[in-house]
Amino acid sequence: MKQILLMIGIFVASMQGTFAQKTFSKAFSSSAKQKIILKVGKCDFEIAGSTGNELKVTTDKELPPPPERAKGLKPMYNNATDNTGIGLDIQEAGGVMTIRKATSQKMAYKLTVPAGADITIKEDGWDGKIIKIKDISGEIEVELTNSSIELENVTGPVVGNTLNGNFDIKFTKMNTQKPTDISTINGHIDISMPVDTKANLDITTMNGESFTDFDIKEEQEDNGRSNGLKELSGGDVTGTINGGGVAISLNSINGNIYLRKK
Repeated sequence: MKQILLMIGIFVASMQGTFAQKTFSKAFSSSAKQKIILKVGKCDFEIAGSTGNELKVTTDKELPPPPERAKGLKPMYNNATDNTGIGLDIQEAGGVMTIRKATSQKMAYKLTVPAGADITIKEDGWDGKIIKIKDISGEIEVELTNSSIELENVTGPVVGNTLNGNFDIKFTKMNTQKPTDISTINGHIDISMPVDTKANLDITTMNGESFTDFDIKEEQEDNGRSNGLKELSGGDVTGTINGGGVAISLNSINGNIYLRKK
């Protein structure tokens, strides 16, 4: 029995060595405002901000070798060339890093990027996943299909839409220079932001409900017949918090919207 357990242990250790984590790094050519554009599908990934001036990508997924019949040929997936050894095509020019999937295999990546970089994500495909981004002070823009996104410790602005996914966002503070605009068809929107945030709100949900612990001063249209009565807003809420400020638009057709104090 001990020999069997020993052999199993040796096998597991050897497999861990076989599927060791792989890392690819690439520096930005400019220390000015940096941007990362991801055009990906069929992969899970997490993005974290850090100090430094480079992109670092890690994965513990092993790419299978090409079939024997493909010997001497190169893959044509997504019209991209794997120049990283981990199934990605990464190009940099003028402070903009463009990342494209270069394999049809389902992969999982962890990206470390400069914390102040802007991030744009465009999802290709309908696989559905959870995208996680944290510790980013740059602008975030996402165009998704079946995926959900979780943002933590971000400042925005955030502009994003998805067909069949959720938005869960925890703002450290709100960027007051540019608006935040988030929409989904079949999913919820859950936003946490500092209690002292000054904002103009436009919240719309067709087949869901909206909830908040903020004191929202709703805009009222006086048609001369209100006589001091408060107009009911139904599924739409337009108003201000803390006297008004940056524009925040939240729209879900078939899901609930939650706006929380942080």
